[in-house]
Amino acid sequence: MTECPDLILANGRVFTCDRSQPWAEALAIYKGRIIGVGESSDIENLRGNAARYIDLDGALVIPGISDNHTHFLEGAINLGNIDLQDVDDKDELLRRVQFALDDLAPGEWLAGGFWNEERWGGEIPDKSRLDPISPDNPVLLFRRDMHQAVCNSSALAAAEITSSTPDPDGGVICRGAGGEPTGVLLETAFWQMKELIPSPARDQILAYLRERMQRFNSVGITHIGDMITSPEDLGIYFDLEDEGALTCRFILMPPIQTWERFARAGLRSGIGTEMITLGPMKGFIDGSLGSRTAYMFEPYDDDPGNRGLLSDIAEPLSSLEALVKCVDSAGFSVALHAIGDAANRMALDLYEKVRKESPFPGLRHRIEHAQHLHPDDIPRFRRLNLTAACQPFHLVDDGCFAEKRIGKNRARYTYAFRSLMDAGVNVTFGSDWPVVDFNPFAGIWAAVTRQTSDGANPGGWVLEEKVSVQEAITAYTAAGAYTCGKESRWGRLSPGLEADLIVLDRDIFTCDPDEIFDAKVLRTFVGGTQVYPAEKQ
Repeated sequence: MTECPDLILANGRVFTCDRSQPWAEALAIYKGRIIGVGESSDIENLRGNAARYIDLDGALVIPGISDNHTHFLEGAINLGNIDLQDVDDKDELLRRVQFALDDLAPGEWLAGGFWNEERWGGEIPDKSRLDPISPDNPVLLFRRDMHQAVCNSSALAAAEITSSTPDPDGGVICRGAGGEPTGVLLETAFWQMKELIPSPARDQILAYLRERMQRFNSVGITHIGDMITSPEDLGIYFDLEDEGALTCRFILMPPIQTWERFARAGLRSGIGTEMITLGPMKGFIDGSLGSRTAYMFEPYDDDPGNRGLLSDIAEPLSSLEALVKCVDSAGFSVALHAIGDAANRMALDLYEKVRKESPFPGLRHRIEHAQHLHPDDIPRFRRLNLTAACQPFHLVDDGCFAEKRIGKNRARYTYAFRSLMDAGVNVTFGSDWPVVDFNPFAGIWAAVTRQTSDGANPGGWVLEEKVSVQEAITAYTAAGAYTCGKESRWGRLSPGLEADLIVLDRDIFTCDPDEIFDAKVLRTFVGGTQVYPAEKQ
C-alpha cells in the first residue's frame, strides 16, 4: 500500500463480513475506498498529517446496510400526501382522511395511506364510510401491502368503474348488492385508477427523495433497491446524481413489461454509475397473504374456495415464461414476486426452464419475498442459483394472522430463513418500505427473535426458522451485494471495496436480542463521506 489514508477509524470492534478476516479494530480509507483493515496500532502507523482520525471508543462498525426491496420513489411521493401506517382505529383513519382533504381544492385527488385493517379488527372502510367525508374529492387509499386499495365513489366515477365493469385480468372489483362496486379493489383493479392521479411537480418529487434519503441514512442504509414504476423514473435519480445529492447507492428495478425500452438503449442488468445501477426486471406472479391474493396450493382456511390470484402476466404461465426468456436472453436478471407456496413453485419451475437455455448463465435471478414455501422447493433455490430476497419485518405482523389464513402446518415454512440458509441459498434482507418500517435493526431483531406485534410469541413464531445476528447482518450486506453483482465493490469491509459503513451505539452481537430493535446509528459513511449526521460543507 503506497497511498496515505485520508480517513482512519480506530479502536473499534469492526465486523467486516469478510470470511478471510471477519473481525478487526480499525480501517484506513483513501478516496472513498478501504485500503487497510487490521489492529488499531497497525492502522494508526499509516496516519499522515492530512488524515482525519475518528476514535471509535469501542463502538461496533459494520458494512452499510443494503435494503433489497423498497418502493422508494412511490412511497416518498404517496406518504407526502397521507400516512396511515400507524393507524390503530378505523375512525382515526377517517379523521386523518378528513384532515388531509381540508388542504385540497375540490376535485384534487387524495392518494396514499398504507393502512392495515388487522390493527383494528379486520373491517375495511369502503366507500360507504369514505363518501360522507369526501363528496368533492376522489380518494384512493392503499393497503400496507399495496395489493389492495379502498376508494370512494368519486374515484370510481373517475375511473369509470361501474356495476357492469368486468374484473380485469389479475384483479377483483369487490361488489355488493346488484354488483355495485363497494370501493374495495384487489390487485390490478386499482392500477388504472392510479394512472389518473397527477404526479407532483418534479421539484417536489426531488425534495421528497432528498428528505427520505436522510431518514434512510439515519438508520444506516447505504444501498436501496427501488421497484420503480416506469423507465422515466431513472431520469429523476440521474438528476439527483448530477446535483451531487445522492447519499445512497440505488439499484433500480423496472417493471418487466418495460424491458424492451432498456434493451433498445443497449442496457443490461449491472450497468450504471457509481451511485446508480440498473438491477433486475421486476414481475409479479401473485398477490399478498394479507389480501388473500397470494396463490396457494390449497384454499385459505378463512376463505374456503379462494386460492388467491395470479397476476395478469402470469396467466397463462406460458406467457410469463416466454417473457422471462426474452428478458434473460437480453442480459437482464429477473426478480419475480412470489408469496404463496404455489406461486413460488411456479417461479422455480419457470426459472429452471429458463436456466437451461440462457446465454447468460451467470445472471443473478431472484424471487421476491419467497414467503410461503413447500419444503420440497427450498433446495431448488440453491440448485438454480437463485436469491431469496426476503423482508423479515413482515413476519412481525403476518405472524399475528397467518395461521388464521393458512393454518399451522402451512405456516411452518413461512419466512423460512433458517431452512434456506442451511440449504446454502443466498438470502438477502430488506424492508419492502413503505409496506413496513425501513429500519434494518427492526428487521434484524425480527429475524433473530421472530416475535410478533401481538406479543403472542415471546419465544418466537416458527422459532425453527430463527437466524443468528451475524447471519442477519450478512443478509443485509454481503448477500445484497452479491445478488446485484456488486460483491467486488461493496457489502464487506475489505481492502479495495467502497467505504460504505456504519457505526452503532451498541454491540448488537452481544446485547440482549430485544435491544437490537432500539439500536441507533452514530455515523453513516458512503464512499468514505459521512452522510449521517450530515456534515457541513
